[in-house]
Amino acid sequence: MHIKNGDMRALYAENDGEFAGFALVFPFESIALTAFLAVPSTIRNGGTGTKMLDFLKKEYADKTLTIEIEDITQPSQNAEIRQRRRGFYLRNGFIPAGFASMLYGTQLEVLCIGEPITPDVYMRLQQKMLCAESFENIHIA
Repeated sequence: MHIKNGDMRALYAENDGEFAGFALVFPFESIALTAFLAVPSTIRNGGTGTKMLDFLKKEYADKTLTIEIEDITQPSQNAEIRQRRRGFYLRNGFIPAGFASMLYGTQLEVLCIGEPITPDVYMRLQQKMLCAESFENIHIA
């Protein structure tokens, strides 16, 4: 990745002084792409992920909060985890954007909260975020 200083924002979550998770967010035009959101497995299902998403919803209220997840229609060895991950985001207000992308051989479903995004805006975001070589590996499905 070729990310300029300030293009991506890293957010750290803690609970009672202990690490509780982090997120990487890439704001671009009308979108805030949550490129990564992680909560330690030892504290999952305790509301931390939802609190993090609530913070992101407020922090980026003027943008469409967007996330990419592995497409659940594709065969995989971790199908149950993919289903649970998708369910988590749907329960937290995300809806399918109506298109998917292919990145490095993995089909990703695009989910969002807020104004619908178009594949064109999504592609511009990916082009800005990734180097030219990587961009060639992105296809809208």
